[in-house]
Amino acid sequence: MGAEVMSYLKEAYKWDKDNVLKEIEKLRPAQQEELKKQYAEMIEPGKPSKFVKGKENQPEETKEATTEVVKDSYATATEVAVLKKFNDQWCSQIMQAKKWSEKRDKLEELLKAVSVERIKSENFSELGKTLKLLLQDANIVVVNLVLKVIGQLAKGLRSCFSPYSKLTFDAVVQKLKDRKSAAEAQKCIENLMYSLRVEDVLEQVKEALNDKSPLVKAKICVWIESAVLPKVEAGCAKTLAEELGPVLVKLSDDAASEVRENALVCLGTMVKIIGPDANLDKLVGELNTQKQEKVKQMQFAQENREIQKAAESQPKALNDKKAEDVLKKSVSKKQLTIMKKDKETTKEKTKKASTEDAIMEEDVGITISLEEADKLVTENVPEEICTLLNAKDWKERQKGFQDLSEWVKESKAQTLLEPLSVLVKAKLNNFKESNPGLIKSGLALIQVLADALTFDKKLANEFVPNLVDKMGDTKFSTFCADIIMLIADAANPTFVVNLLMKTCNSSKSPNVIKASITLLARMLDEYTANNIPIKATVDFAKHYLNHTNSQIRNTAISYLASVYLSLIHICRCRRAI
Repeated sequence: MGAEVMSYLKEAYKWDKDNVLKEIEKLRPAQQEELKKQYAEMIEPGKPSKFVKGKENQPEETKEATTEVVKDSYATATEVAVLKKFNDQWCSQIMQAKKWSEKRDKLEELLKAVSVERIKSENFSELGKTLKLLLQDANIVVVNLVLKVIGQLAKGLRSCFSPYSKLTFDAVVQKLKDRKSAAEAQKCIENLMYSLRVEDVLEQVKEALNDKSPLVKAKICVWIESAVLPKVEAGCAKTLAEELGPVLVKLSDDAASEVRENALVCLGTMVKIIGPDANLDKLVGELNTQKQEKVKQMQFAQENREIQKAAESQPKALNDKKAEDVLKKSVSKKQLTIMKKDKETTKEKTKKASTEDAIMEEDVGITISLEEADKLVTENVPEEICTLLNAKDWKERQKGFQDLSEWVKESKAQTLLEPLSVLVKAKLNNFKESNPGLIKSGLALIQVLADALTFDKKLANEFVPNLVDKMGDTKFSTFCADIIMLIADAANPTFVVNLLMKTCNSSKSPNVIKASITLLARMLDEYTANNIPIKATVDFAKHYLNHTNSQIRNTAISYLASVYLSLIHICRCRRAI
């Protein structure tokens, strides 16, 4: 072992003479003399035997300077002019385009042009206004492309895009309300910070935190905690704490659990970054004991993440036990306990999010706009039916739904499935129609569409969440469950089960939760444990075993018992084979 250490010290001397000479002073005199003799014979400094990819053929001077070049690559990057092609005329053309596909093609072309490191500063006022207007487009593909373009412009223009970032900030925040555009909107807001200081949009941020949508409030809290606070200076962080602290304390009592959780996480990060501060300590002191403990946990979690990164950066030769010892010496027992809880919480959140991620990655939903759907239906469906559907009297509209159902059964018009689906949702005011007769006729039409035509995952993604919410109304509960079963037959049972659980997790209605678990039991009986995500459904049911509502608890217990019996049956069948 001693020989290996001495060999290492000889090699280290080639690379870092000064520090090695300081370190060997701790060795025995005999060892120091031996090393100094060998050091005296060394003339050549250490040379790397391997290079980072792309640096193999660089001269020595270039290799040493590369790090500095990379750090300030934006300042030295070549400016690319984009307005020559995407001028006022281009803006007029895209606004006049009638088809969403034309807008998509033009935006993809623009996105490719602005996806460069540095964009030449010009007058982007017309393009900025056009992009803001396009954010209101009915087509989700167009909206997501606009969000990407705005983010890239902010990255490429930096402070030169600041006026247009302020102009579009509110519109981008509003896109957080739609789950289909929320992910792109979140990235866009993060990219806008290349061209903005948070002080520039502080009032808009406060308005967003007071928005009626829980999704907006939760996402803005995440953005402040992860993208804003770690990058601001200490003085600015204190200003943010003074302005946003009271709002975050208020949000810790929000009705939505996700908002409460994210607000407390944000407060914990503020406390960690700012340190002792009378105003912030007073605000946190107003919280109840449980919430104060949560804030402390978040504060410790931030420290622990830094410690874990340091432990992970240790040489690979350090085994897990040694890395654990490093952690134990660095933190207290209380912090270690919080770290373990933090890991468990992260795992639970990951499991819960996996269902949503699988659905979001697999399909984005229907891409046809209402205008296009209306045009296609008008061109292909008999005029009398279209007239009835557009009538003001609810009885005439109800007859329109009934006649359309009969027409679908006879025509089997598969190509009109998407347009009809979009139109039905619009006529039912996204299932918020107050007239029960109209809702029932609309549901009957959806049942015909699911039975007579071939439903795919896009349409399942459009209808299942609404149908699950409607199951909370006892007048429609059985009807909606039957339709969901038809959709599962046509689309995919696993996909529909995941959608069902995702929608139920975001619902607070006891009737919806109870009906969802009951429908899961029906699907288990219909499709067996082999054809639905059985582990995910068990975790889903376990979550409701401690629910305050006794009927929900009993329904969850009943479902788990059904799973047990189903698995026993499968095992017996396999043994028999």
